[in-house]
Amino acid sequence: FIVGGPGTGKSILALLRARRLLQEDTQYVFLVYNQLLNQSSKQLHDGQLKSMQWQSWFMRYYQSMFKESIPVCPPEGKSNWQEIDWQNVLEKISGVDLPESRNLTLVIDEGQDMPPEFYRALVNLGFDSFFVMADQNQKIQQGLNSAREDIEEELAIETDDVIELKNNYRNKYPVARFA
Repeated sequence: FIVGGPGTGKSILALLRARRLLQEDTQYVFLVYNQLLNQSSKQLHDGQLKSMQWQSWFMRYYQSMFKESIPVCPPEGKSNWQEIDWQNVLEKISGVDLPESRNLTLVIDEGQDMPPEFYRALVNLGFDSFFVMADQNQKIQQGLNSAREDIEEELAIETDDVIELKNNYRNKYPVARFA
């Protein structure tokens, strides 16, 4: 688990990890928050990146595992978007015998933008190989994010084992300090 502010190199480290896993012929998926980050990550990775937007990947994974669509909540307001119904997902997962471990490494960029229930579901599905990048200064949707402590708790990571990046390589000092 690697945390740091904007411009500290988290996404670059995630891409380098994905490249190394590819070179080692290790099964992995690079999960990102949105399609824009997915496309830009693929461009930076020479087009061989095995990546997906996290919700799309999870919905497909769930459907392939349970042979049914993932439970979703009713749309709110004028939007047609339906959030994943995590309570029903977690209940379904807890009622099934699953292998203890999945042979897949999950490389997650912008991990703060996924809810804690996502991480809980992954662990309950038997995933145990994670490489997560997060920035508590950049949250896209308030209320649907994970705090650093949430990720540490869900993935059973000791605070002393978290790597914290502090140098900002993208911005000049006044901008980095403000961020």
